[in-house]
Amino acid sequence: MSKFQTSYNRFKHTWSIGLVCRALFYLCSAMVLLTLLIGVADFLFAFSQKTRTVVYYTLVVSSIIGLAVTLIRSILLNNSEVTALADKQTNSTTRAVSVAYDLQNQQSPTELHAYLKDKALAQAHTELQDMSWKSRFPWKALITSIVCIVMTAGILGSFSYLQPAAYTTIKGRVLTPAKDIAPFTNLKFSLKKENAITLYGGENSITAIITGDDIEDSVYCLIKNPTTGEIEKTETFQKSDKEFTKKFSKIVEDLEIAFSCGKARSQWLPINVMLQPKFGAVQLTITPPPYTKKPQRSIPLDGNALSILEGSSVVLDVTSNRPLSGGLITLSPFNDIDTPTELPAASSSGKTTQFQWTAHRSVSVSCSITDVRGTHGSSPLTFNIQIIQDEAPAPELTSPSATVLATPDSIIPLQCEVTDDHGLKDVSLVRSLVGFRDRSQVVAANLSITDHSFTEKIDLGALGVLPKQDLEFYLEATDLNPSLLGSGTSNVVRVHIISVEEYAERIRIKTTLKAFSERFKLLAELIENARNSLVELETANKANEEKNFNATLESSRKWHEQSKDLAYQLARDFHAYSMEKELGDVAAASSDVLNENFLELQEITFSNPVELNSKSIEKMLERLGGVRERAKKLKKEAGQVNNIGEAIKLAVRYREIYSNQRSVTMRFTTIAKEIHKGIIRNARQLPNLAKVQLKNRDALLRLLVDIRAVSESLPDEFSDLKIALAEFAEKADELNIVEPMQAASDAAKLGNADEATSQSQFTLNLLEQLLQLKEPNTEDGNAFSQMCQGKLQRSKFPVPDKVDDTLKAILKAMLAKVEKKDQEQNKGQGDGDGPPGDGGEGGGGQGGRSTANLPMFGPSRLDFNSAGSQGSNGLAKKQRSHGKQQLEQSQLRSSKKEDTLPSKLQLYRIPEKYKDSVKKFQSN
Repeated sequence: MSKFQTSYNRFKHTWSIGLVCRALFYLCSAMVLLTLLIGVADFLFAFSQKTRTVVYYTLVVSSIIGLAVTLIRSILLNNSEVTALADKQTNSTTRAVSVAYDLQNQQSPTELHAYLKDKALAQAHTELQDMSWKSRFPWKALITSIVCIVMTAGILGSFSYLQPAAYTTIKGRVLTPAKDIAPFTNLKFSLKKENAITLYGGENSITAIITGDDIEDSVYCLIKNPTTGEIEKTETFQKSDKEFTKKFSKIVEDLEIAFSCGKARSQWLPINVMLQPKFGAVQLTITPPPYTKKPQRSIPLDGNALSILEGSSVVLDVTSNRPLSGGLITLSPFNDIDTPTELPAASSSGKTTQFQWTAHRSVSVSCSITDVRGTHGSSPLTFNIQIIQDEAPAPELTSPSATVLATPDSIIPLQCEVTDDHGLKDVSLVRSLVGFRDRSQVVAANLSITDHSFTEKIDLGALGVLPKQDLEFYLEATDLNPSLLGSGTSNVVRVHIISVEEYAERIRIKTTLKAFSERFKLLAELIENARNSLVELETANKANEEKNFNATLESSRKWHEQSKDLAYQLARDFHAYSMEKELGDVAAASSDVLNENFLELQEITFSNPVELNSKSIEKMLERLGGVRERAKKLKKEAGQVNNIGEAIKLAVRYREIYSNQRSVTMRFTTIAKEIHKGIIRNARQLPNLAKVQLKNRDALLRLLVDIRAVSESLPDEFSDLKIALAEFAEKADELNIVEPMQAASDAAKLGNADEATSQSQFTLNLLEQLLQLKEPNTEDGNAFSQMCQGKLQRSKFPVPDKVDDTLKAILKAMLAKVEKKDQEQNKGQGDGDGPPGDGGEGGGGQGGRSTANLPMFGPSRLDFNSAGSQGSNGLAKKQRSHGKQQLEQSQLRSSKKEDTLPSKLQLYRIPEKYKDSVKKFQSN
């Protein structure tokens, strides 16, 4: 940096400092003068606090902006202005400083130019160095600004000296607008409270003495809320020329009071109210009724709702910030009928008071407290108490279902469950019989638990009931509530007593042909497998190999053991058909033979001579021979039943088709008659009936196909029945029944009820002709047509009497289902739009609750029906008799396995198709 530049910068900085000082003096003078003017305006107009705040911040912002602008202008001087000012201060006619400043940054193209440049810079440096200190500083401007600030300070000082009170007040109002300072006036206010202490809800009087000048305006009292800052203006009472007063009563909060006259106002005088009692800790102690045996509990009240048991004792402890003398609690019911109850505090000690009551109803609780001076709390404590009712016990009979059937000697297990919310006392079983008084028996006493499950077996034989009687059973339970209101009643189980004959008839209705024949096959196969195990044992005996012999011997023993038990079960099984009586006899004999063989198998060992073992085995095979032949004969007869039964199933299907057609015809006729009378509301059912008619047609077509198939598959020994089936199918084709069925459906779709009725009736007539079909050239009815009418022509079936009786029973049972459904359809209930199926399982309306599927209790009987074929209540689950042994659950094993069996009845090597039946029987 050159010497000229250094001298130049020194001059510039010194001059800038002088300008800054001048600007500050001028700004201070202006601010003081402006403040003085604002104070004068406030003196004249008494600005509000809001106005003064706005003016104050405007003054501050303006000062900051002015200061910033002045400093910027003073510091950031233009170099051309500075050089011109320097030339002026040095009285240079050649403008040496300006020329030097311009030349210092130029490049010198020649040596002459460089010489002249250096000479000009040196000359300018010399002039700046020789400048006096007076020339370096803006003394004139600075002196002017100092004079201004001295003058304004003098004015301000004179005002503060001459009017110190006014000066102090105005200065405070202008410079501290946030403070609530009264405007300056000549009036002097002196405020005095009548009472130094103001109690909550008490009264006080404020007196103001106004002096210093004449009172020319009205005097008002200003009341300010110190919390919100809101001010209320009220009139005052003038006691004298200079004395004014204002009285306040029922003071419940702190206030600030001032008096005003025109623009003049006094300072604020506070009135502080003594503290009110306020709620602190609140503790609830709840003691449940003694009979519940539940512990007492103490909880802090931290919400506005509480649920407690009816009859509980409630203690409410309230702690306050002030010593308490008591309080009042109000219990208001939620309804508008009952009257609220008011209870005083039970006790008070120091800052705590206590309330006590017994909860009997849901209420809204309002609690107020009072301190020792009688001051009430600012607001009551409120919360709700919701009463939990002591519910009555809930007994339930979970099994059996609501209505069951039973034979007079049955045992009915009642599955009972009883629950209570706090504790059970007694459980009684009530028995009701029409014509007799109810009998009640305590089955569980003094329980003192909340839930209890048990099984109560009802021995109907011991009760001496008779068929057609109806019994009702239900539970009654009481709890520990001493009010004796806690008693509950269960659902009712109704037991309709049926005879053993009706029980058998219902079993026959539920039993399928396959299930009937399976028990005969089972006995034959049990005997056959027992015999095969002996044959295998004889082979092993001759082979004389110890390991194989012992394994085969153990297998034969196990098979004989489980076979004799199954045979025993078949022997004591309930007989629903004539043939089953002989099956029972053969099963009993087989059980004895198998048991005798089983005992003899215990004597056979590998150490015995081969000849001795062979002799024993031969003897056992000889024993089995007799029962084996009898079982085979029964199996063959069961096969005959099954063969003819296939034709019976077809006959039942035809009867159902006939029944459905009659139902459809009746409905077509009814709708046609209604339409003729102008009633068309049921005409919308015609399209649905058209579908029913088509389904019935399809069922007939399938039936004719099945009739021909059965006719061809029947053994030659039933040739008459084969011919009758073929003739029936041929006659059906000749009558062309499906054509009017189709015509009736088409007419119904088009809404032609008359035509649909005509074609449906024609179809019914054709079906009736088939029912009355005769054999060619005779007056004897067709064997299959007779079967459709529920008749069996014994001459057409070369079978024994017992087989004939069984077939008649099967036919009667199958037709009974069709007749039942036909009766329901004739009641006009339901649409009956389901297609007929095998054995009368077709669709049809439900004309009321049927008893066909009700659970039954009676003599035990193995259930060979396929899973789900009898609904959810299989016979094997419900038909169990009193005092008879039950098979224990066991694992079923293949004849190839020789594992050790865990159960008492070791049922291994059960034929696969019998496993489900045996499982069902054993599990019940």
